Amino acid sequence: MQAGDPAVKVDLAYSRGPNGGDVGQRVHASGRQPQGAPVAHVGPAPAPPKGRAFPWGVALVFLVLCGILGLSQHQAMQKLLEDQGVSPPLAPGGSKDHGEQPATLPSRAEGREREQKKKPQKRPQDLPLYPAPHTVSGLKEPPAALPQAAQKWGADLPRLDDPAEGRSTVEKGQACLLFAAERLRLTAELGSTLPLEAERKQMMEAVANALTAGGSSVLVGTSFVLFGATGVSSSGRPSDGAGVFTIRRVLGFGPSSIYVAATDLSSRTWAVRMHAFKIKTKEGERRAVDFWESHRREEGMTARACGDDGLSSGRDRRGLLIPLYKGKMEGLPWESRCGNYVVMQETSVLKELAGSLEGLEPRAFKLTNNSSSAKAYTARRLLVQTLYLQKEGVSHNNLGWHSIFVDHWGSPYLGGMEAAVAFGEPLPKTAELDPKFVEPQLLQEFKNFKAGGSPARAHEKSDLWSLGVLLYEVFTGQPFQDLVPGHFNVDECTKNLAAVEMRLAKTPPTWQNLVVRLLEINRKNRISAADISTQFKSLL
Repeated sequence: MQAGDPAVKVDLAYSRGPNGGDVGQRVHASGRQPQGAPVAHVGPAPAPPKGRAFPWGVALVFLVLCGILGLSQHQAMQKLLEDQGVSPPLAPGGSKDHGEQPATLPSRAEGREREQKKKPQKRPQDLPLYPAPHTVSGLKEPPAALPQAAQKWGADLPRLDDPAEGRSTVEKGQACLLFAAERLRLTAELGSTLPLEAERKQMMEAVANALTAGGSSVLVGTSFVLFGATGVSSSGRPSDGAGVFTIRRVLGFGPSSIYVAATDLSSRTWAVRMHAFKIKTKEGERRAVDFWESHRREEGMTARACGDDGLSSGRDRRGLLIPLYKGKMEGLPWESRCGNYVVMQETSVLKELAGSLEGLEPRAFKLTNNSSSAKAYTARRLLVQTLYLQKEGVSHNNLGWHSIFVDHWGSPYLGGMEAAVAFGEPLPKTAELDPKFVEPQLLQEFKNFKAGGSPARAHEKSDLWSLGVLLYEVFTGQPFQDLVPGHFNVDECTKNLAAVEMRLAKTPPTWQNLVVRLLEINRKNRISAADISTQFKSLL
């Protein structure tokens, strides 16, 4: 049949229909004719004769439907790959053999990753060892009101390593603190120190048994090998001789750790922190996961307390006790059970320390001719260290002499941050609070929490009470609990008694005023850290 045949013309006119292509398409699809339309065939449509025009409309609809289905399937597969974290495969020709390919749009996962890389990093590269607070399980960002309170701070806090600081006062104060720490060390070596609690003896024996594979329960004199050391607040690596350590004496304790002095093969002395926790306690059975959650929280809060200074500067400028390196003790599994304790393989190496001030009687500040210099130096150091924590929104919750370590120069460093959390966050149930120093209200809330009540949340003024207790003992040389003998029912009269004792001890008036305002029993009336930075600048 030729193109000019009348039948072909009729069929073409019919395919368009009287009102356009839509009618014609319906006719072909249904096999029926619209009313009034010319009928070319009656009954079933005969097979098109050879040479008849191809129905392009039907083919076009079919191709469009296939394209829509294919696109939907591709998008579904793309989303599935993104959700599973799998990169989509390269299109044909996307390998090196096919040369350079056109750029493709990044997936949503890749876009989020690129956005994260664009954000400025506030921490040094060593931060992954000490995770940021928001990466620690169970921690949230501080309440929105806290940044507003931080805007009320006065001038920047001073650096504790500032060389412009008066050397005479610093040197005399350091000498007195070093004397006190050495006095504790000597009494410990002579066996006349304060008696060790049974739990601490058991912890020491457990660590010794783990290091010697059950061969000895005596910790002092035991050796171990450190491997896999990585820097925390030090950019370098331990020296070749810093791999084998011999424990010389015990420096102090934490709720789940022991601090020891150890020498390496080059006879250099380091402080080493070993971790061990008690399995069965009064509150129930503790698991390794509980320890790691607490340990990572402590690391996160320590990193946060350093602020923008970073870990190494946080140690020197802010006076925080931060390890130089972290590593593992050779021959130990990840967790070793020894009796009722679990000893961890992970350990930390710190700068040389003379010891902690736990067991130090406040009267030690009266033992040298430089007593006034020692008091001024120690008080200022404690004040600045606490204010740095406050400015970063970190609540220590366990400030006390046991959390302060003195290095071989006599400089005190603040550690013991096992119970530290952000302002407004609940204290961990495994926290161990010292009733001699902790704020009475926080202590009662924590007792209620352990008894099944609501969580005890850190308050931004809780540490300021503890700071007041420490400063009182520094200037008076007397234990604070002597003001309330037999119990700790602190009331409004307590601060008045403290003021009298401080006047009798000839405490400088400015320090008297600050301590009295810190020992305010009502949180609302207690001075804030921001107000201290503006109203007591002369003490900083």
